[in-house]
Amino acid sequence: AQALLVAQVDQVWDRSPLFATMKAAAALLLSLLLAPNSALLVKNEDAAFAVNGTAANEDAGPCDEQCRFDILMCNSFMCTECTYDWCTSACQQIQKDFPSSRCKKWPASRKTYSDTAAATTTAAAR
Repeated sequence: AQALLVAQVDQVWDRSPLFATMKAAAALLLSLLLAPNSALLVKNEDAAFAVNGTAANEDAGPCDEQCRFDILMCNSFMCTECTYDWCTSACQQIQKDFPSSRCKKWPASRKTYSDTAAATTTAAAR
């Protein structure tokens, strides 16, 4: 009688959605524990792609450094119209990341984002 009761409980437990979820979670945990460490780490090539948008030893393609600078700095609301301090800080960091780049719309006297005298002149001209 006890074996029959255990068999009936097992049948009900096997059909339970909770049991299926628990089995799936256990399988996922087991696969993560058994996966080789290298499968869980970010490779240098992946990190390079995240930083500059290209794989290691690969040409940047049609959107080179100036193109990316134009998107981030010259054509963004953050760096052209936003007046919050965090916008200024973020745009100054973009300029540090692209030290040789400048926006084509800037007057010749303005060499960087932080060149406030030229920036004020540009803002007044709008």
